[in-house]
Amino acid sequence: MRFQRGQAIVEFALILPLFILVIFGTIYFGMAFSDYIALNSFARSSAREASISTETAPYNDIKAKYGQKDLPANLYEWDTTKGFKIEDVSITNNGKSSQNVQVTIDAKLSTDQDSLAQIFRNILGEDSLFDIHIQYTMYKEPSSSSS
Repeated sequence: MRFQRGQAIVEFALILPLFILVIFGTIYFGMAFSDYIALNSFARSSAREASISTETAPYNDIKAKYGQKDLPANLYEWDTTKGFKIEDVSITNNGKSSQNVQVTIDAKLSTDQDSLAQIFRNILGEDSLFDIHIQYTMYKEPSSSSS
């Protein structure tokens, strides 16, 4: 009976680091997932705005508008000049061609500060393993010309 108290302390000391790792891993994954959802929403919304515009000049305005938005957890860094593209693409299906707008967002996991991201990159050694690539293609609505 006397040694059971010592046994419980040893078990607690062995399990506590694993428990803390699981808790922090879950929190970090949730933060990364919230950034992914925000970037996904930016891509979808900007594709929708670009699809209803009649010319390509507002594309820069759309990029500027969504480039000013912050991510919820700020674990990812993305630059509108490099990782945010809006372009017109033509898709042919059964001999019919249609104009579409394609939005691509690329974001890298931020390693500016000492964080779990830096620890994961040091352990795994992969630079692009945790990077995000989102691509939305949306049908461009035909312009209605009134006479």
